[in-house]
Amino acid sequence: MLSNYVTLDVLRHNARRLWRARTPQESEDRPEAAERFLAAISTGEFTKTWLDAHLKVWNKVLAEFRSFHAQPDVLEIGSWEGRSTIFFLTFFPEGRVTAIDTWAGGDEHQKYADLSVVERRFDANVAKFRERVTKMRGASAECLSRLVSLGPARFDLVFVDGSHYADDVMVDAVLAWALLRHGGILIFDDYLWMYSRYDTKKNPCRAINLFLRLMRGEYQILHAGYQLMIRKTAAAGHGTD
Repeated sequence: MLSNYVTLDVLRHNARRLWRARTPQESEDRPEAAERFLAAISTGEFTKTWLDAHLKVWNKVLAEFRSFHAQPDVLEIGSWEGRSTIFFLTFFPEGRVTAIDTWAGGDEHQKYADLSVVERRFDANVAKFRERVTKMRGASAECLSRLVSLGPARFDLVFVDGSHYADDVMVDAVLAWALLRHGGILIFDDYLWMYSRYDTKKNPCRAINLFLRLMRGEYQILHAGYQLMIRKTAAAGHGTD
């Protein structure tokens, strides 16, 4: 149904939020980045806009990061229809994204009518960027383990938005940390998300808090809200990278 899709007016509104928090040195480039994002998503097919509520924070935090990482290697755990994938590809025009997903959804997604089309939408939405996208279909633990086997510290930015079950979140976090370069940024989505079918100890917040305790002294908190963003400042026990 057409009502399930996002109108162009809404897309324009969301894109404007990208450049609302400008810094002097970014004031000219910010609208350009937002226009690239708007142009890319306006021709895509999206039924969900979960990302949009976080664009202002992402823009603010990642603007400084971009000044030191013009061509970052980005790892995305959970890509859904590719909206966040497109953000990374347009915000970093010379960056590369590795997208991991089963495209089968989690427990909380089974209420949606047709999950079989989600992967097709992802493929179509990112098609114009295919040379800068590496797609890995499968469970995140398996895909991340394969990447770790190729060598640690391979990515500059990691977005964790896969399974919301605490056990899976912890595995994703630990493996993502091993793959993150010194000075890189790790973004946890759904830090405050709660699901009634999970025991309170099995929601994302529990795993993320335990991960933060485990890695104490190795990170700097950049933003804490519904999402959590941290910078890797040390790699204790793993040597230098």
